[in-house]
Amino acid sequence: MAKKPLESFLFKMKWHEAIQELPEYERLEMYAAICEYAKTGVIPADLKGPHRIVLLLISEDIDMMREDDAEMETVQE
Repeated sequence: MAKKPLESFLFKMKWHEAIQELPEYERLEMYAAICEYAKTGVIPADLKGPHRIVLLLISEDIDMMREDDAEMETVQE
């Protein structure tokens, strides 16, 4: 099932702190992957190794935001 794109999402400081441990060029890749996941709900296929693991953990938070967003829309209808 396709996940509904988020119009916006909260970027958590714990994500930033984890990503800061990466070299600068890898941080940009992670920031882009996080945004792409929030938009599509799909973890980029080219994301491998520790970067994929970090995004898998972050994706849980984003999915909760997506669920909260869907609940808010239901309440507003």
